[in-house]
Amino acid sequence: MAIPADDIQAEAALWLVRLRSDARTEAQLAAFRQWLSADQSHATAFEAVNSTWDISGGLPRDLRGAVHAPSSSNRRRIMAGGVALLAGAGAMTFWRSAEAKNFRTEVGEQKHVSLDDGTRIFLDTDTQLEIRFSETQRTTHLRYGRVNFRVAPDPIRPFVVNAAEAKVIAVSSNIDVRLDGAQLSVILVKGSADIVPASSQIEKLQAGDRLVIDSEGLRHRDKPALAPLLAWQTGQAIFENGRLRDAATEMNRYSNVKLVIPNSEVGDFKISGIYSVGDNTAFANSVVRLLPVKIVQTEGHIELIADKARQTRG
Repeated sequence: MAIPADDIQAEAALWLVRLRSDARTEAQLAAFRQWLSADQSHATAFEAVNSTWDISGGLPRDLRGAVHAPSSSNRRRIMAGGVALLAGAGAMTFWRSAEAKNFRTEVGEQKHVSLDDGTRIFLDTDTQLEIRFSETQRTTHLRYGRVNFRVAPDPIRPFVVNAAEAKVIAVSSNIDVRLDGAQLSVILVKGSADIVPASSQIEKLQAGDRLVIDSEGLRHRDKPALAPLLAWQTGQAIFENGRLRDAATEMNRYSNVKLVIPNSEVGDFKISGIYSVGDNTAFANSVVRLLPVKIVQTEGHIELIADKARQTRG
């Protein structure tokens, strides 16, 4: 990970001092959030300065457990020392020591989790998420899969989701984040969020927006119907005149019994309906009633092939 430039490190240190001050204002908090989302290196520098603050003794604690805010002169000393330490760190990055929590779901499993800050997360099938919270930051890493975040408000600590090469920065939001390979999809259900892709312009999402960043970094933004995209949260899949092969791919995410469509013509058949995920046998039986296909079932697989007799009659 690249070390941020000296001027960015200095800005990060100044923001840390402002946020630690008892005299901080709502305007400063808003300005900080804007600065943080302006460039990916800002978040990196701020995380590093947080650690340096702790290493430098930024919050003195007496043996009775009372925490005292440092004086103005103390804050300036710590800030200056922290910037100097970061500037001389070379390729080394300082991270706050905080225990990471890992959550994972297997194929066909979903999981609700309540975090210490009041944020609620819902992990979809075949998902891995790492969470690292500290006094000044809330950082998560989505390795793969899909998670719905209902982010609890926190005026000091933005909620950051790292996925692929992008950062999703939310304050108080309901947001769906999906990572398939190197393709990232972010849906803002409610609230506000900024997407900070690698080396490109920041996207500020509004409620109902979806942003997709493909494996080549190309972005597509739209405002789709949310019901089919959020149906997974109720254990369903909704298809609206979609291709059968795409429906099979989605259903396969929830089952170890895989749907296989060897014929491209069959894969292009259109399908609509609401289906319960996790039971590919029931889905295949429904498809047979709707389309001119038949089932060839083997161990661990269900093939959907063309039913020539029904196609001829049709």
